Amino acid sequence: MKQVFYRYEQWEDFQNGMYATKTDGLEEVRIEQAVMLFKDIPLLYKKMSWVAFNWVKSAEVNFTNPSVNKQAWLGQACCCYHCGCSDFETIKAWHLLTDEERQKANDTADKVFYEWLEKYEKKTGQHQRTIFDYMEEQNL
Repeated sequence: MKQVFYRYEQWEDFQNGMYATKTDGLEEVRIEQAVMLFKDIPLLYKKMSWVAFNWVKSAEVNFTNPSVNKQAWLGQACCCYHCGCSDFETIKAWHLLTDEERQKANDTADKVFYEWLEKYEKKTGQHQRTIFDYMEEQNL
């Protein structure tokens, strides 16, 4: 699949403060909201899906880049959308989850990514062989 590029000013995640340094004193509140989001799988799926299909340029840049961790980007982007977390705040929230909670969140991200990929491939006629394809083939 051909990697897509847009200037960072056009990325919806950038425009919504995902990469911003926040000094408003509400970091702990946002981190707790992110933890709760990661634990609520139906809501997490809804927010991840919204970001994947509405932040069109950010999703395309991150999902067509073979070097990007799609699970991490989806988690950070949906936390930015849901509660205004920066990427660093989301990382802090992630470390407060159990291994089981992380696995469920990653499984949710994989599901959303595959849904996005299926629609993107139909739209563009391009196919991206991903690490997920390899893992599935190897029964990992």
